[in-house]
Amino acid sequence: MDPDAQVVGPEEWGWSGYLYSGYDQQYGSSHGWSSLPDRTAHGNMDYLPWLLDQLRRTNIATGQRILDVFTVHYKVLSGTTRCCERH
Repeated sequence: MDPDAQVVGPEEWGWSGYLYSGYDQQYGSSHGWSSLPDRTAHGNMDYLPWLLDQLRRTNIATGQRILDVFTVHYKVLSGTTRCCERH
């Protein structure tokens, strides 16, 4: 690995990825959304703020930055919303 490379992430596919871990998304879709194991284990925090806090804690503990750029995006899927359509 290039020691000067910047590590960029995470990338999520949509809003639910900001709020729920991948495990909770799978669990919730199969078992209902009233009880989510990761969210419960993480103090009921939304996923991305929890992840940022974990990265910060690891950086402090190890003295090494794990992630250089925290990036997320959302792509509106065609036909799913009228907010962004041009008339």
